[in-house]
Amino acid sequence: MATIVHLNTEQARFNPESVFARPEDVVAEPGLTLGQKIATLKRWARDVQERLKSGSEGMPTNRLATPDAALLQAIMAALDSLARAETAAGTAPGEKSGTGGAA
Repeated sequence: MATIVHLNTEQARFNPESVFARPEDVVAEPGLTLGQKIATLKRWARDVQERLKSGSEGMPTNRLATPDAALLQAIMAALDSLARAETAAGTAPGEKSGTGGAA
């Protein structure tokens, strides 16, 4: 029997790390459009970049720099895979694909 899971799309889009364990989970999420997935991953990437930046400025990072660097690479790989899917679907990356505005 299949389990139906309700996705809080607002929370997923604006705080992806609280909903998804890995960037690949965003890519596989059927409750988000292609554009929402791209916006979500971009938001997640910005959050991680901010943590990495604060660490380079001497702010405490709780030793997350190495895991965050790996996470950022995984996010970028997920974005690349979605960009390829978007191109294959005939939509130029960033064009109307259900982005629904800014993340």
